Amino acid sequence: MTSEAGTMAVDSGAATGVAADGAGATKVLFLPAAMRGHIAPLMRLAAHFVGLGGFEVHVWLGSRWRELAPAGAIVHDDFGMGDADRWADLMDGLFGGLCSAPDWTASLAGMICSATAEEVAEGHAAIQLGGARMVKKVSPAIVVADSAYQSGGRIPGLCQRHCGAKFVALQCPGRPEPWGRAMVWMGLFRKHGSEIKKVIPIGADMDRRLEEETGPPLPQEEHTWLRLLPGCRALVERSAEKQDVFV
Repeated sequence: MTSEAGTMAVDSGAATGVAADGAGATKVLFLPAAMRGHIAPLMRLAAHFVGLGGFEVHVWLGSRWRELAPAGAIVHDDFGMGDADRWADLMDGLFGGLCSAPDWTASLAGMICSATAEEVAEGHAAIQLGGARMVKKVSPAIVVADSAYQSGGRIPGLCQRHCGAKFVALQCPGRPEPWGRAMVWMGLFRKHGSEIKKVIPIGADMDRRLEEETGPPLPQEEHTWLRLLPGCRALVERSAEKQDVFV
């Protein structure tokens, strides 16, 4: 059916729909995080694909965020997306509590610890598992996802193995934060080691649950998918990697 906003709606649990003019079109799946600031830029990109023609645009979005999907997109709210309001409230509480952190390292440590609190961790796991199930359901040629879905290379690996889809990540901070740098983690453990150690088993359990759905992660040397950064090169202190695209 078509909503008032003009999006093609697919009811929870229904088979994947095809837009009326979608015969032979390339399927593109958009996987947003449950935060307005992350959803809005991804939906602007989805609207661009709708306007180009020749693409069957699928969006995994529900609850109060559904109205942000562009007219002409096929909107899915299954695999738990109906709980997006609850997930969003949890994430709002998480990030709101980081505003008073004295520096970036303390903010990152607080985010890691808060994100692995039982209720928040369950919401994060549900988003990751739901995103993986959407890839299997739609079998797209392209997946454009919030950067949260690239973690560990598990969902990018599923895209590659399940349907040969090209995975692209949109990083809302506008700059690639240096999570992978050894010095960053050394600093985290030096200043916040006791807190970080407590959450490592929780993170490992979340990874195990996700891998049951996705299969093994891509090896580090294959983490070469495009990363779209809605900022400019001048924001980045280090040399940009070849897959970083500033838009």
